[in-house]
Amino acid sequence: MLENSNPPPSFLEKLPVINRIKAVKDIILGRLEGIEHKADYLLENDTPILEGFIDLIEGMADLASDIKSVHQQVESVRQQVESISQQIEFFQRIYEPIRPKIISPSDSDPETRLMAYLYSYLPNRRAIDIGANIGNISEKLLEAGYEIYAFEPFPAVFETLKYRFDASNQFHSYPIAVGSIDETREFYLAQDKTEENVYKDSALYNSLTKHSMPGDIVFAGSITVPVRSLESLHASGELPDDIGLVKTDTEGFDLEVLRGMGNYRYPVVVSEFWDALFPFGLSEAFNQLDAMVGEMKTKGYYWYLVIYRVWGSDEVSFYCNYPNSVEKSWGNVFFFQDHNVFLAASKWCSSVLKETYFM
Repeated sequence: MLENSNPPPSFLEKLPVINRIKAVKDIILGRLEGIEHKADYLLENDTPILEGFIDLIEGMADLASDIKSVHQQVESVRQQVESISQQIEFFQRIYEPIRPKIISPSDSDPETRLMAYLYSYLPNRRAIDIGANIGNISEKLLEAGYEIYAFEPFPAVFETLKYRFDASNQFHSYPIAVGSIDETREFYLAQDKTEENVYKDSALYNSLTKHSMPGDIVFAGSITVPVRSLESLHASGELPDDIGLVKTDTEGFDLEVLRGMGNYRYPVVVSEFWDALFPFGLSEAFNQLDAMVGEMKTKGYYWYLVIYRVWGSDEVSFYCNYPNSVEKSWGNVFFFQDHNVFLAASKWCSSVLKETYFM
């Protein structure tokens, strides 16, 4: 009979709790062996993935550093912009007292404001106001520094004009009309037929020519008035030779005024024009733009600008050196002898008016 080689279990080994402890130990050892095996496998097979994760972490660290650097640069630029803005504000405060101001349109029409502006660019400070009416334009030109020679043929209006500036030694008035020759002509008197007095002062529409009119204003009579040419007025000494600016507003007779200049040349001549489809210019009007441009070119006026409105609209625009008028438009054309004065005028117009271009 063979002997048993294993010693019999002790009393402790027979206890159930000891058996459970051994079982737990075996399980833990088994788990540890599995983890060790998986770690060895991961190190052997997934090294590139781990290296990638490490590179990614390092790259994110570099990106964070770059972002911090960009923030620092943005802050530096912001500080520089703030400094520049402060310098601009400083220079604006210094420059503000001498910066040119744009006059409010409510002060007067743009043509009158332009004539006043050109005072500083003309060699002579005297101006002629033909068709002066009660002197609203003359008043603005006097304020600018001009000495004024005003012509108004309607007796009732002339008396108002003369009385208005009676105290000024810079204002000279004449109760005559101006045209191409010395003569006597019928002067047609306008009457506003509207109940609302739409045309306000109907005397503004009196004319030496019986041109077309809208249906609500008509010519309702006439008087006889003396007419003189600019050439004749200079020759008689009633006008000095050193005139800087001539303004004409004769309700359809302006071309005749230009024809009466003779050999006299003024730095700036301003004349009213009507388009052929403008209600006042459909017939018997002597102030169409192309005709006046042609006349003035024969006298050496090669530069001009046109300030105009279209019938039915209050918008004012301008254009330069184009001889045709916009359909149904009316306004004033400025003629120049000196190119530099023309440039000053066009610059002024560009700053305050919308410019029209023709294709």
